[in-house]
Amino acid sequence: MKTLSVSVDDFFVDIYFHFDQTVKRRETLKEFQAYTKVEHMQVLKHCQTHWLSLLRIVQRVLIQYPALVVYFINHDGLETAGKVKHAMQRLKDPLTKLTLIFLNFILPVMNDFNKLFQANETGISYLLPERTSLLCMLAVKFVQMKHVKSKADVREVKFELAENQYDNELLVVGVPVRTLLANTDNTFQKGVQVNFFGDVRKFYCAVVRKMVKLFPFDDRVINEPNRIN
Repeated sequence: MKTLSVSVDDFFVDIYFHFDQTVKRRETLKEFQAYTKVEHMQVLKHCQTHWLSLLRIVQRVLIQYPALVVYFINHDGLETAGKVKHAMQRLKDPLTKLTLIFLNFILPVMNDFNKLFQANETGISYLLPERTSLLCMLAVKFVQMKHVKSKADVREVKFELAENQYDNELLVVGVPVRTLLANTDNTFQKGVQVNFFGDVRKFYCAVVRKMVKLFPFDDRVINEPNRIN
């Protein structure tokens, strides 16, 4: 998450505490939710140590996006320097929405793997195929398939080399992102798209790099659970 230009963690925390401070603000948000015809939902608190909760917060903010924009536009504190103005700047920045839509696309893939460790039964027998599958699944989203297939061990793929990666047009970012970029009513400056795709590449590289470095791919117990006494 730290590779992204948009500080998602700070954004969520600022919004939560803004509405958590007073009932009046929450009631005003309700009015704008009704005005923008979005479902009434509370703003959720983001905790950085609760990784699985991030997706739910991303989804909640995306649903509330129109109401949040109208709320902060009409807020009395918009003209003065502070968190209200900062929140409005983030909401108006097209890179913020692109980033959230991308996270809504990619986080379920990572959450599903994390949930394996919350199961009640022993899962060591399928940890090897699951971790290998996840690594391959993430690699082919930004690395050309021919380079992934050329290695028997996907860890040997030079995924950080720009020439091994897809061009922006083929980078896998999810259909909703592509739809938004193609929508003539949402014309993004070229610089915004360049920054967004650059962020996606850094995000994918960071995830794959950490998996290769920290996952126990060579652990004997995990690789041969049935042979260990």
